[in-house]
Amino acid sequence: MPSPGKLRTKLGKLRLSKNRIKLGNILNSEVISDTILIKNTATVPMKISFGEHSDILQIYTLKDSLKPQEKGKIVITLDPTQGKKYGLLDERIPLTIEEGNRKRNYAITVSATILEDFSYLTEKERKKAPKIQFEGYVADVGVISKKESKTVEFYYKNIGKNDLIIRTIDVPMGVSVIAYDKVLKKNRKGTVKLEVKPKYFRAKLNFVVNVFSNDPNRSMVSLKIIGKMNRKENTKLKNSGEKVEKVSPLDAYKIINENFNDILILDIRSEKKYNDDHIKHAINLDFNAENFKDLLNAMDKNKILLIYDDEGVHGEKILKTIEDLEFKKVYYLAGGFHGWKKENLSLSGMRKNSLLGNKKAEKIIE
Repeated sequence: MPSPGKLRTKLGKLRLSKNRIKLGNILNSEVISDTILIKNTATVPMKISFGEHSDILQIYTLKDSLKPQEKGKIVITLDPTQGKKYGLLDERIPLTIEEGNRKRNYAITVSATILEDFSYLTEKERKKAPKIQFEGYVADVGVISKKESKTVEFYYKNIGKNDLIIRTIDVPMGVSVIAYDKVLKKNRKGTVKLEVKPKYFRAKLNFVVNVFSNDPNRSMVSLKIIGKMNRKENTKLKNSGEKVEKVSPLDAYKIINENFNDILILDIRSEKKYNDDHIKHAINLDFNAENFKDLLNAMDKNKILLIYDDEGVHGEKILKTIEDLEFKKVYYLAGGFHGWKKENLSLSGMRKNSLLGNKKAEKIIE
């Protein structure tokens, strides 16, 4: 296993011991920190800054600027006590590196599972606590088309004595919560109703849904949804298997909106073109750079990757570059940046109100 002190991750001229922080399980009464070792390998001073992130996360560097070859640290602290947060945290924190007049955007990802702390309960209170019991933990949706959706229901019961409260339900991309019974009295039954709409998946389905409640013995229950995609409907780049799918600008816009916290937008044009104009939140990584593949490989593989160039003509080259990288899912923007602009899609935001007047875009996100 690599030593934690090794700076094996590369983000431009910045070397890091890692760019993904995995904090594991943490109680909502705890505060936990982790450190990333860094080094400036550039020949000029380097400034590091961070973009917006949730209130329960704190991130800072010990120095605002690193001299050439100077080492430093990035400290990340997770403090769930700052907000009533339960469930899964998987947050991408924007990281900007400035070297002289050059500015590049990257990201650091922090993940954790935040569980409720029941240590304050007495033995008597635990005996009277609620207890959640599901009738089944796996639902099979069978064969499903990318254009259809299916409803899944999980039934549960409070077999404890006090009220059962569902704190939150965390669902993956492709699954949404329709409704659930938030509070159940003793011996009452409830339903978690979910919609499965796996438009952006191309193989077997294996979704995990996590239900968090005030049951001190099982505060997190994992449910599973399985099934298969109708492979005859798949549209992929030539010889791409299931790795890369070409999508239109409008479909790309919808993918971004539906997976805003789980997607990396990669602009592979030159730095000059990127600085002239680009899709907001896109990271610039010049396709012609010598270390393009190394930098791409350093990115979070658990995220969805949306790649775009100028005209959308380099799909096969991109496929050849990423074919041995283990990305979860990759989309390639048909028509490239020019196609995006032709659809009058926003360059300054990804939200619905940024497309006022664009009837096509308004229609797909209703």
